[in-house]
Amino acid sequence: MPVIPVHVGRIDFGSCSGMIYSFEPIASKKEVAVDGVKGFIRSITTIQIQTPEGFVLEQVKDVNPYGDIGFNPMVFDPIETAKGTTGRVYMRAARLVERMRSGYGDFAQVG
Repeated sequence: MPVIPVHVGRIDFGSCSGMIYSFEPIASKKEVAVDGVKGFIRSITTIQIQTPEGFVLEQVKDVNPYGDIGFNPMVFDPIETAKGTTGRVYMRAARLVERMRSGYGDFAQVG
């Protein structure tokens, strides 16, 4: 079964904070600003998630209403792809972590 690395970080803005999940390394930044509010981003760790067969990390062209913005790593989801009729379905790192935590399917943290 494939094992996919997920980088974990934390973001803090004033009294708000949250987790960041990425297939690419997260750069720690001591100070970032969003709408004039200072914040901090820091890398915490990398976890390894074992997935069922068929889930593969691929470089996918990221498109949006404002135009293509290059390639990003995403995990191909053969289960959701089989349910649809419009093409391949992919997930970002946060969705993969959510699948692992929810107990859905054979997703497990192995490192």
